[in-house]
Amino acid sequence: MQVEIRRSIISGEAPAPPSAPFAHRALVIATLSPGQTQISGLPALQGIQSTISACRSLGADIVQSGGVADVFGPEAIGKPDTVDCAASNTTLKLMLPLCASLASEVKISVSGALSGKNLTPFLDFLKEAGAEAAYSASFPARVRGPVSLEEKLFPGGLGSQFLSGILLCAPLLGGGASLGIEGRVPGWQYAKETISMMKEYGIAFYSDASDFLALPGGQSYLPPSEASVPASPYLSSYPLLSGALSGKATVQGSCDWQSHVSIFREFGAGVSIRKHGISVSAGSLPGVEMDAADAGLFLPHALVLASASGGRTRINGLGLLPQRHQARAQKLSRELGKMGAKITEEKGGFTITGGKLAGAKVEPDGDAAVAMACAAAAVCASGPTTIIGAECVEKTYPGFFRDLVSLGAIVR
Repeated sequence: MQVEIRRSIISGEAPAPPSAPFAHRALVIATLSPGQTQISGLPALQGIQSTISACRSLGADIVQSGGVADVFGPEAIGKPDTVDCAASNTTLKLMLPLCASLASEVKISVSGALSGKNLTPFLDFLKEAGAEAAYSASFPARVRGPVSLEEKLFPGGLGSQFLSGILLCAPLLGGGASLGIEGRVPGWQYAKETISMMKEYGIAFYSDASDFLALPGGQSYLPPSEASVPASPYLSSYPLLSGALSGKATVQGSCDWQSHVSIFREFGAGVSIRKHGISVSAGSLPGVEMDAADAGLFLPHALVLASASGGRTRINGLGLLPQRHQARAQKLSRELGKMGAKITEEKGGFTITGGKLAGAKVEPDGDAAVAMACAAAAVCASGPTTIIGAECVEKTYPGFFRDLVSLGAIVR
């Protein structure tokens, strides 16, 4: 699938896409909670279906109709022979700790590109916590609990999804958890969101700091009878990026919009937050100096904004990011280079000299974030930009190109 985007003046509104991370975690919490929970606003993503299937393996009875799921949590979590995470990385990261907390062997299977994922660092942590694991660099993997999460050091590089899985099962353990966090956790805001959800559903914490997490064991989840999936500030940031480059983009939806506005303000874009939405408009776009770890998930946005800016930007500390985030940044810098961006990778970071972008043929190579970042960049580029392999976006944000059109972008 190829998509062509031409220089456009952005001026319009689009609905905010639902938060897939929230939906995944809500399904797991409902599964761990005896009784019925109705979850509405589920995104139409295959990864969500993978988590629903995995939750059913743990004993949940889930009746789904469109974007609404009625989850009937079992009185006691089942002891499945197999939990199939399909091709969903999020499902895998959440299910690994849950399966390792059970006092029986569970086979964990995956499919597609996820089959090549290296589980060793994650299983090493679980084994240090007392679990048994059988894994020879290929799936299926086998784990057997129980685990003890008291006085453990969690490597931040294992990420927020795996940490969320650890936290979700921790209150059900006899000893709870006390985790010192070693280094930064990429996507910490998602771990923070998990903690907020757990608190809302009756779980108490001794500490919820980014360097030390502690909570008592023997607790129970007490979710409300209904839960609604909020908007995704992360996915919404990509159509908003088009407004920061050319005109003004407005996204309608309810969530904590404060989590990502700093990246736009740092580059001089205008940001206006209302009760049920946010607008981002083009501004001065000066060059800046920043750390890659501070940009976090919004490093692609920083690369695009710096490329279209009127100054010189230095992004330091690229090597401190997990490998997949480094690879994404390098891939995007390569594709922006095709559009005329002047990006040099040196001394563990990027130096970007801002200027005018030009249309080009770009290939995100299956990375939805790269595709969406290039699409946003295209609205301020002279000449058409063709995104080859644009179908990768559908797995993450199915309505992205439709929403760009709603905002005024010329998309063919």
